[in-house]
Amino acid sequence: MTNKVDPPKQRGRKPRLSADLVLEAASRMLAKEHVRDFSMPRLARALSVGVMSLYTYFPSKDALLLALADDVYNRMAPIDPQERWQDYLYSWLWTVVRHLDRHPEAIKLMQWSGHVSPGWLQRWFPVAQALKKEGLRGPELAFAMSWFTTAAMGFISAQLRSPENRRTASLAHLENLDLESQRLATGLWLDFADIHRDDVLSFGFRQLISGVEQLLTHPIRSTGATAAP
Repeated sequence: MTNKVDPPKQRGRKPRLSADLVLEAASRMLAKEHVRDFSMPRLARALSVGVMSLYTYFPSKDALLLALADDVYNRMAPIDPQERWQDYLYSWLWTVVRHLDRHPEAIKLMQWSGHVSPGWLQRWFPVAQALKKEGLRGPELAFAMSWFTTAAMGFISAQLRSPENRRTASLAHLENLDLESQRLATGLWLDFADIHRDDVLSFGFRQLISGVEQLLTHPIRSTGATAAP
């Protein structure tokens, strides 16, 4: 009786390089590192290809990042029109949060090398348009958008990191504090465990909208003067 020998298994063919594969790999890389550390040679190594093959699809690092930003922000869920601008801003803020939860690289693609991403601007402009409809114009609109964007994105970024910051392991150097401060920190971090991130976000978003309401009632334009110490 002759033993039947199975034919050798053929190794799967490596997927052919494409613009989509390059964008997917770049997205995974940026989700784990800062945009300043991103480079075409490192991306090529991750894809096991020669760096020059990347330039077939994207002529430069900036061209790749621009395409990636467009791709990532095109995936952001549309926001339904609202009767009240407050409701629209609230929905917009939550849409940004949910998008960043799914695509952590998106926050790094808002701007880089001193340039703002057109992909992000397309998602940011509707907020300016909503406030413009409420009567803000020129310098007053610019002031409101500057304050709102800085406050909102800084707050959102901090809360996205908050679960890690609230871990008791973050108190590794507690012994450097005095005894009273050690007790205070220990108690706070125990209570931090019961805090839900989305509850903090919801509270903060209401405060942001309240701030915009104040700016609509009492518009502010920057004077360019330096505040006295």
